[in-house]
Formats: sequence, structure tokens, C-alpha cells
Amino acid sequence: MRRVFGGSVCVSAVLAVLFSSSGLYAQEIDSTAAAKINADDAEQSFRYAADAAAAGNIVGAISALERVLQNNPDLDNVKLELGLLYLRAGNVDLAKSYLRQAVNSPNAPGLARERARIALGSANGGLGGFTLSGSLFAGAQVQSNPNGSPGAVSVAGAGGIPIIISGDDLNIPRGTDVSASLGGSLQLRYGLNSQRGNDIVADIALSQTNFNDTTELDATYVNARIGPRFFTGPANAPTGFIRPVVTGTFLALGHARYFGALGGGVEFLFRPSKVTNIAGQISVEKRDFHNSRRRPTAEEQGGTYTSGSLDLTQQLSARMRVTVGGLFEHVDANRSYWSRSTFGGQVGALYAFGAGAKSVLLRANGSYRRSDYDAADPLVDALKKRDEDRFDLELLLSIPMTQRLSMDLRGSQAWNTSNLPNYDYKNTLGAVGVSYRF
Repeated sequence: MRRVFGGSVCVSAVLAVLFSSSGLYAQEIDSTAAAKINADDAEQSFRYAADAAAAGNIVGAISALERVLQNNPDLDNVKLELGLLYLRAGNVDLAKSYLRQAVNSPNAPGLARERARIALGSANGGLGGFTLSGSLFAGAQVQSNPNGSPGAVSVAGAGGIPIIISGDDLNIPRGTDVSASLGGSLQLRYGLNSQRGNDIVADIALSQTNFNDTTELDATYVNARIGPRFFTGPANAPTGFIRPVVTGTFLALGHARYFGALGGGVEFLFRPSKVTNIAGQISVEKRDFHNSRRRPTAEEQGGTYTSGSLDLTQQLSARMRVTVGGLFEHVDANRSYWSRSTFGGQVGALYAFGAGAKSVLLRANGSYRRSDYDAADPLVDALKKRDEDRFDLELLLSIPMTQRLSMDLRGSQAWNTSNLPNYDYKNTLGAVGVSYRF
């Protein structure tokens, strides 16, 4: 028999029937039917749960889904629906337990987590007031070329004719270096006491990275986004949200201010089925770069930055999720040779080993970006406009130590190829760290 988790259409269709509205106790389901179900047959359990829910037999539906979880404990969407069914049955404590698992699971899809949060807030007696969540991390990295140093550079000679000079003959920091990082992300929500769960959300990300040798790359980063989030679809079962935001960013390099940015945009998420999410964003910000001793011409890069992205995420099975997406960026900089248009895409996959919150998560991502600049830099090559292609591959293994604490191992490889040697480089990274969710 075909496994239910290999067929996303089947999962979507059965769950849609399972949790649709129906007349209360329209008919009685034979109480012995549950006993006849093969406990190892998830598809049969799903079918029985659908029939039981349609007939108003909440206890029977719960029994069937509990059986599914016994053999497939990674199904966070089933934990969510079980929590909702237990609420309908009046067992608030058990409902809260399942809803908390869905909220805290690192493998739960974003919208499933929000549905669980809304239902949990309702179970706790209201959707108003402040709630705080987030994560903290600490780690160490080793990189083969953190400075992005090229093998050669081009400078404009007499008459604008380019002269190619080997990077080995220049005083450019090169070679392997190690660094340490500390940081975290915080999300502060204020519930608006609406049945649908609308709220105002502030997201804050902070990090500090210090290098052993390449201290000019020591980085202090702060980013904040704030705006209301309006959910769409039925109450307690949203099909998406839209969120206008105001954004701000600060970055210091080498302990000197590098740039600050202010802007705004809109984020959205849409769930056309139980196993599919479509997420996107578009934003516009004004970036102000600041000159420093190490970066005396940084102000040339200042200007208006417009960006957007669109990602499609599909749950292929209980343990595997894939994402494909595209992005664009347009920069209108103070100097035309820093103005550019960028287009790209990414593909990624997540696979969970183990059970539920104890799952080991393996992520693999690949991305490509193409950038074309508007004008030639007269100090590099007076006749040739810069263009470049960047390829990135990344693997991340997240190993749970407790329900909230995990150890993370990461490796990545970047290739930046350009028609100008100044921007042609590659970098290999290996990292180990710990992260804590709260």
C-alpha cells in the first residue's frame, strides 16, 4: 500500500476533510472500527480519523491521530490538529501540551507554528498582551579567505589602460583566519485580542564577530523590523498573513561605523494547501555608508536599495521539506559604478532524522546571484563594466541536546567570479556552535 507521507495530495485532501466543518454527531461510527485498524497503517488511520471527524466522533478522530503519531512522531501538523481536537473535546491541558510541541518544534513549518500559537493563546484565555520568543547562539568559524582577497587586481594606468598586478605583490590581507561569534534573535509580539490572532511584531537580530588576525572585518550587526501582522483565512486556522514593516540596520566593521539603513516594505505568506507555503517580501531602504581610515571611499556605495524575494516550500514527506525561490535587488548608488541590478535563485532541502523535538536536522542549500553594474570604475578599468556571478553551497547539521538547546555544525563554499580580477575570489568556511531557543 502506498505510504500516506509520500503523497502530499493525499495528506492535504484527508486533512482537509478531517478538519472541515460538519454537523454535530450527524451519525454514530461503530466503536469497534478503531480496534480493527492496523496500528502500522498510517493511511488507514487517516481515513478513519476523517470519517470520525466528519461524523462528529471527536474521540475516534483523536484516537486515530494518536495512532499516527506513535509511528510517525515528526508530524508537527498532526500535533497541531490534535491540539485543536482536544480543545473541541474540552481537554485543555492535553491540548496545550500538543500545541506547545508544535510551537517549539524546530521542524514545524512557519504557518503551522503560528496556527498553534494562536490556538494556544486562545486556550490560555486570550490573544492579547506581550509575548517574547527567540534564540541565542555562540560559535567559532574558520575560513580560508574571509577578506575575499583576489589573486590579482586591476588598476587604471596611463590613458585608462588597465594594469594587472598579482595579489601576492600587494599588501592585501590573505589566508586562513578564525573567528568567534555571539548573537541572537528576539521576537516581541503584542496580541490585538482578535479572534484571528492579529498582532504587532518586532523582530530584532544582533551579532558580534571578532577575528584573530583580520580585525578589519570584526563586525557588529543590528537589524530591527516592526509592523502589524494580519492573518487571512478562518479564525484559528489561518491560510497566511500580510505584514507591512519598518526596518532599520546598523553595521560596524573594524570597530568603525560602516553603514546604517532605514526603510520599509511588506512581507507575506500564503498556504494554498496543508503541505505548501508561498512566502515573499519586498523592501526599499536608504543606506548611508561612512568613510573610515580603512575604507576611505565607502560613501560612494550609499543610495537606495530595493530588494525582493519569493519562495515556495513543499513538504514532500513527514521528514523532508524542500524550498525553491528567486530574488532581485536594484541599487541606485551615489556613484554609477556601484549601481547594479542583481537577480538570482536558491534551492534548499531539510531532512529530519529521529523523533519530534529530538530530531537531528540536516539542511542543504545552494544559491546563485548574477550582478551587472551600471558603469565602469575609472580607477579599476575605464572601459569595462563590472559583472559577476556568485555561487554558494551550504550544509548545516543541527543536533538536539535538549528540547531547546542544540549543537550546530556548518560548512559552506562560496565562489565569486568576475570579469574584473579585483572581485574574483573563493572562500571555504567551517563552523561549530550552540543555539538555544526560548
